[in-house]
Amino acid sequence: MRKGVNPEKFKQEKINIKPHRVIIVFFIPDSEEDYFKDLHIVFKRCLQSLFETINTESTSVTLINNNSGEKVHQVIEEYKHLIDKYVIYSENKGKIYAVMNEVRSVYEDFVTIADADVFFLNGWEKSVFEIFKNVSGAGVVSPLPVPHGAFIFNKTIFFEFLKGKIKYKSLLKKEDTELYKLSIESKGVFKRKDKLYWDEKQFYFNSNAEYYLLGATHFVATYKSSIFKGTYDLPVFRFKKGDEANYIDLLADKKGLFRLSTKLTYAYHMGNNVDTIFSEYEFEEKYKINKKLYAEIKSKDCSSFEIFLKRLIGGLVIRYLKI
Repeated sequence: MRKGVNPEKFKQEKINIKPHRVIIVFFIPDSEEDYFKDLHIVFKRCLQSLFETINTESTSVTLINNNSGEKVHQVIEEYKHLIDKYVIYSENKGKIYAVMNEVRSVYEDFVTIADADVFFLNGWEKSVFEIFKNVSGAGVVSPLPVPHGAFIFNKTIFFEFLKGKIKYKSLLKKEDTELYKLSIESKGVFKRKDKLYWDEKQFYFNSNAEYYLLGATHFVATYKSSIFKGTYDLPVFRFKKGDEANYIDLLADKKGLFRLSTKLTYAYHMGNNVDTIFSEYEFEEKYKINKKLYAEIKSKDCSSFEIFLKRLIGGLVIRYLKI
């Protein structure tokens, strides 16, 4: 039998609602196999860099553990006071299932989905949200240049050519292109169909004399969370090639929004090896985002007919130019 009234009911404490959430899904078993043996160290560097670079007053963090080993629990214990939500699956559900099951219910206006091997650099949050502020049609933004993905799931961006907002020139610094090539272990990623060399020239969006590259990647990107609302399908397999494209990458374009990225590198894909890149990196408080920036971001809604027309024209142009 209950005695008295729960005293929590009388406190009337407000819930701290933040505009941005970061979601990281991981599966890191206790294994001595070459692929897995250092992943818990990589994951620790990922979390350290994340919490050193975000403004925790405006950003919450969700970690989703896909039935990892004990070494990971030791890492998380160090950061549990900074983690807003921690989900543990009893079996490995795969990245897409875990992400979609979580991201469809977030109340924040923006959500960053990142792999557990991303090293975040000073200023990444601020740089990403400056793009959302200056480009009302932005739906996805990656904190590193992704020029070779300029027209991947980005059909609606072609309408901006008619407005004179899309330009093509050499915009990237060599060190940024080389760092990205290194992070995905591919020297040929910037070369497509023997026609376009993305490290020499890039397509970019011109907004108020600020330049943002076309294209985004799914290993780390920030999304308007509204693009995930109203979607209900879940993957059948834990891992299947193309699932990230079908369940995540395509959504912004279907809502008439753009996929963009920063022209400077603010994130590095570490992979499964502990290397010396950024091992001596210095984090600085001054580069963290001011939470007032979120209030300056304006949303843009497109009618169904406008989206249909933009995607139709964009698809025809891509097919004609073979890009």
